[in-house]
Amino acid sequence: MVHALGLAPASENLPDTGGRLLVSRTGASLHYGHPMSVLRLPHTSRPWIVHAALGGSTVIALGLDPIPPGSGRDAIEEYLHRSSKAGRLYTGATRIRRRWA
Repeated sequence: MVHALGLAPASENLPDTGGRLLVSRTGASLHYGHPMSVLRLPHTSRPWIVHAALGGSTVIALGLDPIPPGSGRDAIEEYLHRSSKAGRLYTGATRIRRRWA
């Protein structure tokens, strides 16, 4: 998935992964290259959706280790730092995808 999305290790410059976000009034999804499926992004807030829809900066962060279910903001922040330091976090800049294909 790292290669399909065009991500780079978090320690390197942030690559542009192109338009990968699909947003609606009720949520957002990530187009990761599959011809018929997208990944629904859970817990997207209305302010974040508006930010992305208006062309605001967004980043994909893909960690190679699982995050325990129910992890709060502090645990996720620690996970991102720990995974980045261990070379197990990949990132890329993305934006709204204007069309499916």
